[in-house]
Amino acid sequence: MTTDPVTTIGDVHDRAADAGVTISTDAVEHAHDLYTTLQSQWVDGEARHVPHDPDTLAACLYAGIRSEGDAIAAGEFADAVGVAVGDLLSRVNAIAGVVDTPVSRLDPEAFLERYCEQLRVSPGVAGLAYDLLERGRESGAIVNRTPRVAAAAALYAAIREQDAGIRRRDVEDVAGVSGPALRDAYVDIEEAADIHTTEKERTPATVESVRQNVEQIHDQLREQGVPAVAFDRAVDVLEEDTSWFRGLQAATAAAALYYYACKAVRVDVSQEEVADAAGVSTQSIWTNRERVPFAVGDSG
Repeated sequence: MTTDPVTTIGDVHDRAADAGVTISTDAVEHAHDLYTTLQSQWVDGEARHVPHDPDTLAACLYAGIRSEGDAIAAGEFADAVGVAVGDLLSRVNAIAGVVDTPVSRLDPEAFLERYCEQLRVSPGVAGLAYDLLERGRESGAIVNRTPRVAAAAALYAAIREQDAGIRRRDVEDVAGVSGPALRDAYVDIEEAADIHTTEKERTPATVESVRQNVEQIHDQLREQGVPAVAFDRAVDVLEEDTSWFRGLQAATAAAALYYYACKAVRVDVSQEEVADAAGVSTQSIWTNRERVPFAVGDSG
């Protein structure tokens, strides 16, 4: 939740800018339009379930970002303006329902353009990255990846193919994704495009690789107040049973394990927050819910 006084869309925009998040003028204008519509509906009593508070201002701005296609992930924006990513996405959906406007999913292409600019890659590398991204989409290689991971993976696969001399760590830093998530994704894209790859570069779901991914997820989420008991519960289950994650990639197994460990110890964390920290999609968590050895009543 926000802590400093925030009373306008401009205040939220300024906070994001101070954190280094650049938002397009179109997105800001769209946010103002959404908020104006909300204000009229508050007067008419049609938007009573959407609180009139600073988090709604933040949600209006992020809805504008999504609608205009700015390459800004929910977690990145939430951190910049001081809101919880789960609360942000929930409020965005509520606003979209009230003002009857769709909030589209961000496309990987928007992130890819941003990463190419930040890393100053050549036109040849950029062109190949876009081609690999499309091949990854057609083959299903990126279907369960977040837009950030998909874009970063396509770019790094292009960098490798053209020996562009940019380190994987540089791509990870620019995209804000974990090493295992990027590695698994670019290997899948390379396989789909039939370009060089080695099986040893894939991160199989071993006890050690899953634990490393769980640690990375927890390192990010503990800053949002997730207690150590969630991490401890996930590790306990991992040490007790190693059969359930066979055939899964490490990042996917870790995300599902961590989310349902949180559920088991009654820690309030959303699938969106865990998926964003792991660099996988929420669908990856949901589709593997029955594999994780937890007797959790709420598996949503």
